[in-house]
Amino acid sequence: MFGAYAHGGPKPDESTPRPTVAAGTFHEVEAKRNAHSPVLRKVAKEQQGPEALARVMINAARMDRLAQVLLAGDDETRRMSQHFALEVLKEVREGRPVFYTRKVDGFTLFDYFSDPNRYPELSQQALPGKGRDLKKAMTWLYSKGFLHTDVHARNIMFDRDSGKLVLIDMDNPGVAGTQQAQGLFEASKSRLNLVLQF
Repeated sequence: MFGAYAHGGPKPDESTPRPTVAAGTFHEVEAKRNAHSPVLRKVAKEQQGPEALARVMINAARMDRLAQVLLAGDDETRRMSQHFALEVLKEVREGRPVFYTRKVDGFTLFDYFSDPNRYPELSQQALPGKGRDLKKAMTWLYSKGFLHTDVHARNIMFDRDSGKLVLIDMDNPGVAGTQQAQGLFEASKSRLNLVLQF
């Protein structure tokens, strides 16, 4: 899944009204989380099998915990959250927060490196500083118990509105606290260094 929006996955229950957000769009995260509903559980089990359903349910629990982090509301959380294209609304449906992608007006670093002249709003000289800010946000997220598991140039966007680098594809977070997670986190930071060439 690339770009500012995520597509695919099971469809959410259309009988439930969707809340609207001017700056966002309905995200498949909620569809995955709605695997709690009997209908989607049945579909997932029949089409993908019990192991796939178990993975969906585990991810739903992770997203519930991540929601509590992002809803903290303090200044640091608001500042760091600007680096992640995931918005959590305080509105609750079926006892769980609603997730949206945050619409990012910008471009991926993959596109930028393909033709920097097309994107004059981002200079090569500014990349190291913006990369360090993104790394701080990744470190903050890890300190809260989570990590982005797929850091690469297609999943990093430059947000024209904020001037920040933003990680997209946030719907399958890893969980910190294991040796494997620590290794993945260190690899993600190294990959970010390589992508940004600093």
